[in-house]
Amino acid sequence: MNKVSNELEIDKPNLQYVVMDSRTEDEISLVDLWLVLVKRKKIFFSIILISLVLGLLYAFIKPLEYEYSTSIEIGSRSGGVTIEPIQSVLAKLQEAYIPLVLSSYNADSPEELKITDIKSSVAKGSDIIRLSIVGRENNEETYKSLLNEVVEKITTDHKRVSSLVKNDLLLSVKKQENISLQLANEFILMQSQMKRLDKKEQLLNKRIESLSEFVGSNEKLRLAASKSKGNQDGTLTLMMLDNELRSGRELLAKLEDQSYLSLANEREVLRNKMSINEKKQLENEQLVNKHKAQLANMLETRAIVEPLKSLKPVGMSNKLLLVLILVIGSISSLMAVFVIEFLEKVKSSQLTSAS
Repeated sequence: MNKVSNELEIDKPNLQYVVMDSRTEDEISLVDLWLVLVKRKKIFFSIILISLVLGLLYAFIKPLEYEYSTSIEIGSRSGGVTIEPIQSVLAKLQEAYIPLVLSSYNADSPEELKITDIKSSVAKGSDIIRLSIVGRENNEETYKSLLNEVVEKITTDHKRVSSLVKNDLLLSVKKQENISLQLANEFILMQSQMKRLDKKEQLLNKRIESLSEFVGSNEKLRLAASKSKGNQDGTLTLMMLDNELRSGRELLAKLEDQSYLSLANEREVLRNKMSINEKKQLENEQLVNKHKAQLANMLETRAIVEPLKSLKPVGMSNKLLLVLILVIGSISSLMAVFVIEFLEKVKSSQLTSAS
């Protein structure tokens, strides 16, 4: 029995138990990173300090830039309607006038003084376009001159349009004023006709009154003649009086008809004409006043103010620049520290392998 067990022990292989670490060699902990930073702190802070120094130097020597701007108010015609739609004006500026002005300026300017852009934008909810250039203070007059050239381009274009509108309105005013003058002359003529009708009526009334008296006297004479109609002379006188009475009454009827009917109708017709004439004069006067108001309310396209320089420099402030450089320097220093540590480990590993 002992012999069998010994044989089993002899045949049993030698077993080795190895305990594996849960962490691999490639894993890096925060503690390792901190130790690397502490180890390379001189390099870390040196890079940050160099970045800050370079940032301070750049902030000190960096030229200040200002914004030079002006605003264009688009002209309007009657009813507040702009001479040209605001988006159409903006497209003209961006696609034609600004490139034309910059091309003309840059053609005769050295490379360092060339300008690449003049910004244009529409103020929200308005008919005002803002033009601006960003540049150095020593080129202030150049920037203002360029802005004025762009403004002149658009104002010249709009003067052509507004002059056509003005001419149309002036012609319309002149035409309506001539019509008003003609109507006024017609009204004066009708007033004269009305006065003549009044005089005619007075004359007719006098004739009617006179004729009425004549007829009345003839009637008295006929009455007296009818009493003595026994003789031949009385009969002849009575016949003559009858003829005169008949003629006088017919004429009196005609005069009364002319006075009370024909003359009244003429007067009514003339009054209607005068009323229509007055109405037309009033309408025409309102139209003339409307056109004159449109002329007075027309606004030309213009620069609201001359080009101005901004009170403060534009672009990134020195404080923000230093903060940004500090962040970039910190990131750069971290990368440099870890790269140096990595290269040192690679070199150490190569030396160990070689030995």
